Amino acid sequence: MIIGQIKEDDNKETRTPLTPSTIKEITTLGHTVLSSKNIGKKSYYTNKEYIQSKSQILPNAQIYQQSDIIIKFTPPSQHLLKKLSKNQILISNFSNNEHLLSKTIATIIQLEKIPRTSFYQSIDTLTSQALPRGYSASLFALSKSPIIAPLLYTPSTSLGKAKALIIGASITGLEIASMFKKNGATTFILDVQPSAQELATSIGADFIHSTKDFDISSVLKDKDFILSAVNFHNPKNPPIITLQNLKHLKKGSILIDTTTNNISIKQAQKITSTYSFYRNPCFERLCPKTSSILFSSNMLNLIKLIQPFQDSSINLFPVKPMIYKN
Repeated sequence: MIIGQIKEDDNKETRTPLTPSTIKEITTLGHTVLSSKNIGKKSYYTNKEYIQSKSQILPNAQIYQQSDIIIKFTPPSQHLLKKLSKNQILISNFSNNEHLLSKTIATIIQLEKIPRTSFYQSIDTLTSQALPRGYSASLFALSKSPIIAPLLYTPSTSLGKAKALIIGASITGLEIASMFKKNGATTFILDVQPSAQELATSIGADFIHSTKDFDISSVLKDKDFILSAVNFHNPKNPPIITLQNLKHLKKGSILIDTTTNNISIKQAQKITSTYSFYRNPCFERLCPKTSSILFSSNMLNLIKLIQPFQDSSINLFPVKPMIYKN
């Protein structure tokens, strides 16, 4: 089986789908791996390392043409999708790009459709990328704040702990909360599910239950850090924090959206006299080597799942919930 990894068109992408160490394992299984030139540059992997791992370095056009399986973080362009054959398999995340699904006759394995059950844990890229996303988002927020997070005593004065509100007890949200606790902040997790209280308690955070008539403004006004990490299944859901809510923010507060739609500010960045806002659904790109290692491990397990032996045929039944086929 020939597996191709294609360098992303988005210059902001820093991760690589397959690391050299993973490729060594894949080739040991009898597969061939094709890689774009400089695909690992932003993750601190050289072409030499890929060649030493027995990956062939080829132009993108040849990889698209020769590969049985193509791995990308985000889908190719509509033009390239149309060139894929019905015998090829594309592994990618089509979140916010569902309109492209119908543009190819290839079989698609949608990474955003991974079932959240124990059977799929080893290929769960949603979880593996959520952890470095939360880690990086928390450190980014701390670096942008005019204050430090922990309690501080000096001979001349004392400073109280910063207060951090994390909206959503998702994996990203829990990692953010855990990092703020480790950095000495008083940490709150807000969620609509009462069961999330147990998760909040497990990392030492206070829990705020958001009921139907809950006024989020009441918990925004005294927070130094507000980070939103709610995974909406429906992208048309209204924002959690509205423009009206922003009027209640504490002066100097840091507002972070790790999604595309939790906060109703349209810009990716907005600095005002009251708050500093930043949106980045891909904070994991700030630690590209770790994120690449985690994602690559998921891909190795996925390859083993659909073709456990070199001479066996590809079996897509185990990933049936993730399959899209025209």
